[in-house]
Amino acid sequence: MAQQKITMKSKSGIAFDTFWKKYPLHMAKANAEREWNRLSARDQRDAFNGIDRYREHCLRTGVAFKYANGWLADRRWTDEYDEPARPSAPQQEIPDDMEIW
Repeated sequence: MAQQKITMKSKSGIAFDTFWKKYPLHMAKANAEREWNRLSARDQRDAFNGIDRYREHCLRTGVAFKYANGWLADRRWTDEYDEPARPSAPQQEIPDDMEIW
């Protein structure tokens, strides 16, 4: 995935528009911006960095994306998601017509 340019909101945090461009669901923008501005600069950074994990979780599990304002208000970037199951090594099958000694 290409690196996204992060626009700083002065020296205090990440600009809301940078977050909005990355978040997967663009609904209720004014409410989302209000929640974004309530966050500390550290929480803005952590939320921004948590979007990819959240997107992958939703796509993998079929869970619908939450509106950004709710995702921010509920601090969903702190959620712990189950890691996807890693496929085990394929088991070699013995054909039915093979002779076993």
